[in-house]
Amino acid sequence: MRHTRVVGGSAAGMTTDGPTVSFTWKTGIPMPMDPGWDKASIALEKMTDRFNRHRLTVRGLPAAQYS
Repeated sequence: MRHTRVVGGSAAGMTTDGPTVSFTWKTGIPMPMDPGWDKASIALEKMTDRFNRHRLTVRGLPAAQYS
């Protein structure tokens, strides 16, 4: 028996159909970046690593059977 649940975030409507797991995931509006901003400052503050990123973790799937 497969157990599906959303642990955190704004996912809803999770369903399974055979090997397929489907859901709707709402995310925030991306933070805009002005092309005129100083590139060295952006790199120093690691802005591309800190903003506009999403993490999805899926556990319990057999190895090499997901995409």
